[in-house]
Amino acid sequence: MRCGILSACIRRLVDRARIISILIASDYRSSALGAQDRVIRLEERLRLTALGVPHATIEALTVRQIIGLRFASDNELPALAERASVSISPKSRSRPASKAGARLLPRLKTVIVCQEK
Repeated sequence: MRCGILSACIRRLVDRARIISILIASDYRSSALGAQDRVIRLEERLRLTALGVPHATIEALTVRQIIGLRFASDNELPALAERASVSISPKSRSRPASKAGARLLPRLKTVIVCQEK
């Protein structure tokens, strides 16, 4: 009987260790991807500046547009950057809420209200 309790405890410890290792690995991965995104944005902003694109045009670009312009040649980049910055109005820059986010929002409000009381 005692052997069964001990093996169950060991199994639970091993499962917890697996979960912790997965969480740590995903955290390292997300940190690396975030750093890579920052480097890409910086490189493209420097490239746009070196090609003479005005600062206001560069600031008007979204992250997705900057990443998309990464594949443009140096000859066509200034015209594409200008076209991309004009084609987006400030109101359309905000991303619409996802369906999952819309479903979770009432639950989140309930949790926040319950915690405040």
